[in-house]
Amino acid sequence: MTKSLLYLTVILATISESCKQPSPANAKENQLVDKYPKIWNVIVLDVGSQKITIYGSDNTAELRKWEYKDSLTKNGKISTPTNITSENIKIKQEEVDSIYIWTKKLITGFNLPDKFCTDYVGHLRLTIAYGDQVNQSCEYKSICDWKVLAPETTKLNLLLKNKFTLFD
Repeated sequence: MTKSLLYLTVILATISESCKQPSPANAKENQLVDKYPKIWNVIVLDVGSQKITIYGSDNTAELRKWEYKDSLTKNGKISTPTNITSENIKIKQEEVDSIYIWTKKLITGFNLPDKFCTDYVGHLRLTIAYGDQVNQSCEYKSICDWKVLAPETTKLNLLLKNKFTLFD
C-alpha cells in the first residue's frame, strides 16, 4: 500500500512539474533559477579588500570592507587588514535570483580576460555554497578592473553599488 502511494506521488509530481509554463520575461536566465531552486545557501563575492556574502535562507547580505597596513618584519613585509567595517542589508528575492544567475554564469562560463595587469591588480573570487559539502567557485587574478570583465560583472557592480553605501 505504501509503495503504491509513493509511486502515485512520484508520478503526480512528475506530471505537475512537466506541465508548468515558463515565464516569458528573461526566460533564458530564469532557467538557471528554475533548475536550481534555492539549493544554494550562500554566495560569496570576494573583490580585493571587500567581501560580499549573500544568504539565501533569509535574503540578507553582508559587506565586509578593510584596508591593508604594511609592516616590515625580519621575515619581510606583512600586510595586515585594518579599519574593518561591515554593513548588513535586506535584499529582494529578485535581486538574490539575479546575483545567483550572474555568479553562476561567471563560474561555469568563465571569461578569459582580454588584459593582463601586473602586481596582482584586479582580483575576483566567486563562490556558491550548496550546503555544507559542495562549493562551486572561480577565481580571476590580475584582471585590471573586475567591473568590466563581463556583462555579468558590470551588472553585479551596479546592483551592489545601489544596495550598499560602503561598496566601491
